[in-house]
Amino acid sequence: MTRFVMALSALAIGAVAGAQTQTLPDLEQAARGFGFRIGGFFPADNKLRDFETTWTDVGIEYDLERSMVKNGTTYLAFDWTSKGFFGGVHSMQFSFNQRFYGGTSRYSGGGAPYFYLGAGGQWTDFAGETGSSWLLRGGVGTELNNGWFAEAGGVVTPKISGASTSGISLSIGYKFK
Repeated sequence: MTRFVMALSALAIGAVAGAQTQTLPDLEQAARGFGFRIGGFFPADNKLRDFETTWTDVGIEYDLERSMVKNGTTYLAFDWTSKGFFGGVHSMQFSFNQRFYGGTSRYSGGGAPYFYLGAGGQWTDFAGETGSSWLLRGGVGTELNNGWFAEAGGVVTPKISGASTSGISLSIGYKFK
């Protein structure tokens, strides 16, 4: 828990220091690159399935201004996965990701298919048993009309307090552009 508080404090100090050295954008510019998604998460670990077989997964994404690869998008993602929307049994995840688009091909619905890969950290609370670790994530998705997108993904994590938050998620989201 101490590591989590220290990391959160460092992020807050960095955000405040960065905000003081730059001019604030207008609301239209601030909304570009943000997205949110909601869906179901299906844990692979029996200990977590004993709590609930289908968990709620809520995510917020921020597309960075520059991508690491030519036909892609580099983005940060924050996920909250829990057996109830604000339940005591949950996983909080932060990851650095790369989305790779499948060329210029588009579906008739107007969207482009993609796959993504990412890595980051997670903090968990399983009914009072807390811990933190690394995570790897990946999946496939497609952009739909008017900023909507759909994804299917997976997360791989080590065990914390005897349980792993590895599993599969299905979600739908909206991206502000």
